[in-house]
Amino acid sequence: IGALEKGQEIHVEIERRGFLERDCMVGNTLLDMYAKCGSLVMAQEVFNELLVQDVVSWNALIGGYAEHGYALDVLQGFEEMQLQGVCPNAVTFIHSLKACSTIDDVEKAEEIHFEIERRGLLERELIGNTLVSMYAKCGLLSKSQQVFETLQVRDVVSWTSLIAGYAEHVDGERALTCFEQMQVEGVTPNAVALICALKACSNLGAPEKGQTIHAEIERQGLLESDIVVGNSLVDMYARCGLFAIAQEVFDKIPVRDVISWNALITGYAEHGHIDDVLKCFDQMHVHGISPNAATFVSITKACCSIGSTNKMAEIHAEIERLGLLEKCNVVGSSLVYMYSKSGNLTKAEHVFHKLPIQDRVSWTILMGGYAQLGNFENMLLIFERMLGEDIKPDPVAFLVVLDTCTRAGLVDKGYSYFEAMSKDYG
Repeated sequence: IGALEKGQEIHVEIERRGFLERDCMVGNTLLDMYAKCGSLVMAQEVFNELLVQDVVSWNALIGGYAEHGYALDVLQGFEEMQLQGVCPNAVTFIHSLKACSTIDDVEKAEEIHFEIERRGLLERELIGNTLVSMYAKCGLLSKSQQVFETLQVRDVVSWTSLIAGYAEHVDGERALTCFEQMQVEGVTPNAVALICALKACSNLGAPEKGQTIHAEIERQGLLESDIVVGNSLVDMYARCGLFAIAQEVFDKIPVRDVISWNALITGYAEHGHIDDVLKCFDQMHVHGISPNAATFVSITKACCSIGSTNKMAEIHAEIERLGLLEKCNVVGSSLVYMYSKSGNLTKAEHVFHKLPIQDRVSWTILMGGYAQLGNFENMLLIFERMLGEDIKPDPVAFLVVLDTCTRAGLVDKGYSYFEAMSKDYG
């Protein structure tokens, strides 16, 4: 229950009775408590005091680091325990594989995979599933599929890991093939599998398949009980342009959060339904839902289309009030985009200079604004300033630059940029 203070009281009692030095199980449980409560310094201290640091002790410490996102510490612990002659078990391997997927350390993952196979542990269901998931998250989908096919038992977790990998790496066709095959083999999809399949439908623009998944969601009663599933369904229909059904599903969700509203707003924005975007934005305020970064990215794009100075000022003021300009670069860049597209470069520059990080995206947006107005001199000055800040231009930046040189008739300059684009930036 995360009751750290109570745990510390019990720790005092353990010390008073001398249990820490003579009872390995008490020591390991104390270490585990601190690790699970996120008090990793104390966990490490208890670990260092243990007379015997066995595989359970190491797993408790490594598990704590894994649970709180310290992937490098997990892998360091994995190395250290072996140097000290402690043999890792299935739990250790699972934590270490998850750490590899967090930091995309494929080389280390393959080493661990080899060790798992050498010790004949691949038959263990949890290890097999973790390997499938790890390779999928790292984008090595052929490896993930290969491990999947060697599994003796393919449960909903194995299937979902594979489906999630394909959906995440935009191979919607394979994701849906796996989803259908899973059901053919008699495995009922869980909420995560359904969400991944809906994402695949969105990416493919396949609402017919989405409707089949919708029927399964209704059959399992998940629309009313799982908001993430409900939001994913709204998102799929909205992105596929079926707004009447998206609204219908939206209305059925018992408690609608900011993500539910964003799903509708993003769908309307992507299909150019600007009035509906702004209407939804106003309605979410009426319902007491505070917009987040994703909401503002869609709204600023909508404002560009209508060119309403008042609405832009209103949106800008709300972003400032919520402190998102300083906290979230994506929102700041979208605001620069809004002003640039509307031709208000003074405002665009003003926002640009307030950004916490002036990244490649924000520089390119500003360049595009000047290029759009035909102010080629300033556009090229901004490009040179960006290079002066050691920011590497991407293909979009070069498109803007070459287009500007074309329109301004700057053949020699265009050629020098072409040379730089080829030789310096590949």
